[in-house]
Amino acid sequence: MLSTGNDIISLAHINTLRTREMRFYDKVLTPSELEIYRAGDCGSMPFEIFVWLAWSIKEAAFKYQSRSMADIVFSPLKIHIQSINYPQQNAIKNFGRLQYETTSFPEEFAFQGIASCGGAFFHFRSVIYQELIHTVVNKDEAFGNIWWGIKIIECSDHQSQSAEVRSFLLKKLQAVLPNQKLSIAKTEAGRPVILNEAKEMNLPVSITHHYHFVAYSFLLSGSYMV
Repeated sequence: MLSTGNDIISLAHINTLRTREMRFYDKVLTPSELEIYRAGDCGSMPFEIFVWLAWSIKEAAFKYQSRSMADIVFSPLKIHIQSINYPQQNAIKNFGRLQYETTSFPEEFAFQGIASCGGAFFHFRSVIYQELIHTVVNKDEAFGNIWWGIKIIECSDHQSQSAEVRSFLLKKLQAVLPNQKLSIAKTEAGRPVILNEAKEMNLPVSITHHYHFVAYSFLLSGSYMV
């Protein structure tokens, strides 16, 4: 089944001291993931950033699976990061804009790797700025059909986040598929779906928000490609 999953973390709103406590990160990182960090493969990345990068990868993988497994429960320790490859340009810069939308993930600035859960394997791409971490998960190594976007919003209450991220996603979909009458609905399990004249499309989407950041990913394939 086609799917996508994405997750965003506002780094201004993480608790650095709590993240560094074993009683917290032991609920996120497996022993093998701790070894990835301790082996020095992560360069000079602060430990708390590594923990939240791992969380973002696992949350995105969970959202990917939830499209076909409505009753799945998020459990970070059941999702295993197999590898993380660092980008060629690993200096962390400011986000420096109100929004950013693109396709694919150029290797020169994206973290990439493989995660697994219950025998299934996923490829991930992550971008890290001083303000945020954003991750998208895909079944295949190629991300050419993945569209994604990040936006800063003014109000961070849940109602504003929910409305803003749906508006952000729908505006992009209407631009990409201009001849469709699109809307966004929600399944009983809370998963967003795209409707065309009230009929559900096989167009996987994922939305996420954290404080003043909202983000989306979607997968275009087959007849939807433009």
